[in-house]
Amino acid sequence: MAMLSKSPCPGDWAQLPDEKLDDYLKRTEAMLQRLLAKSREAAADGKAAGIVLQFPVADGRAYYVVMREKPLTVQHIPFGDGWRIPPAHVRGLTLRDVRDQARWICLEAELTGTKRGED
Repeated sequence: MAMLSKSPCPGDWAQLPDEKLDDYLKRTEAMLQRLLAKSREAAADGKAAGIVLQFPVADGRAYYVVMREKPLTVQHIPFGDGWRIPPAHVRGLTLRDVRDQARWICLEAELTGTKRGED
């Protein structure tokens, strides 16, 4: 059973005052890509902490990063529209779910030729 961290993933995920939309989108996309690069490293090293979990929601995705393995704790990444999965879904996550997504991350990296830590 997973727990949800009370605080979201650190960073300026909101659009800053006087920031153009294109600049905001590029900045937050770069922030997400850095987290995904760290996620590929964690997956390749067999670690749970640092894995970015992705869930399809409506017209986008809900993103969470694994903070700790024991107890399994995830932190919401308020990227884009800030989609979330239902609290019951979060509580139902297991380490096996994290490892399954880690396998997909490694497979995707292998298929696309993405190296560890590469954006």
